Amino acid sequence: MSPPSEPSEPSEPSEPSPPSEPSEPSPPSEPSPPSPGLSPSDGNVRSASTVSPGVHVAVSSALTPLASWNSTVLL
Repeated sequence: MSPPSEPSEPSEPSEPSPPSEPSEPSPPSEPSPPSPGLSPSDGNVRSASTVSPGVHVAVSSALTPLASWNSTVLL
């Protein structure tokens, strides 16, 4: 009876697999990255703005609230 118990354990790890399916809805998260990337982008925004202000404008549009002060400093 002990051996059957072992196969039972592998079954548990299988459960975490299903949560992987919810990962599919993650794709919509792709557009979300801009939000989390905002923090790390903070420093990158300055560099990116110097390279192409157009990009910063687009970013500022999406991050108007946070980029508003950044754009002011840039301008």
